[in-house]
Amino acid sequence: MLRRCTLQAASRLIPEGQGAALWQTLAHRQRWQGVLPAAAAAVGPQLAHLQPGSVRWRSELVQHEQKEDELVYVGPFASAVKRVKNLSLFSCACALAAGPIILGMDAAATTTTAKVSIVTTLATFGVFTTGLLSWFTQPYVQQLRYERGSDTLEATTLTLLARPRVDRFHIAEVGEVEGVHPLSSFQARGRRYYVDAEHFPDKALLARLMPQAAAAHVMEAANEQMQQQRRQHQDPGQ
Repeated sequence: MLRRCTLQAASRLIPEGQGAALWQTLAHRQRWQGVLPAAAAAVGPQLAHLQPGSVRWRSELVQHEQKEDELVYVGPFASAVKRVKNLSLFSCACALAAGPIILGMDAAATTTTAKVSIVTTLATFGVFTTGLLSWFTQPYVQQLRYERGSDTLEATTLTLLARPRVDRFHIAEVGEVEGVHPLSSFQARGRRYYVDAEHFPDKALLARLMPQAAAAHVMEAANEQMQQQRRQHQDPGQ
């Protein structure tokens, strides 16, 4: 309180424009000095050598916070899925664009009914295959980030137009898949997601996302170990 009154009195003694600027500068510095040391203590000794409130201090603090949002999984076929979707979109666009060209062709041997049938077949095939591919690959997770402090997941999938879609949800919202889908590992907020369990490096997180799959994997590993032990007992020479 005494410091605030002193600063206000000093701002009155200085010319009007300079006093306001000085007051804002000192207030901003005081705010950073009160907040940033506590954040530095939470972060650890990595930022102890820097002056709290400096530009470098704040940038390194932001980088440290970004590191907490860890990339835990990348789909092994992420690039292949995106290329296939782009190819499917291109073929669909070509099929739709060919309709007016076919209808505008002046061919005496081809009737209007035949032209309409060809255009309808091409358009239906292009739209159906693109939609089917989009439905099949919609749950495929391109990237999965995990913020361990808040147990928050960030899943990146592809939209119908092969654009990235990012969904954030809490790990408590993850549940078993409802319905039938060829690619489905877990479900959150009404959307299905698929991750390749064999290429998922964090097995502890995988067990929280897919408890049944994790249990099956443990049972399979235990059965393989028992079979190896039986073979060793049957063949003492090994």
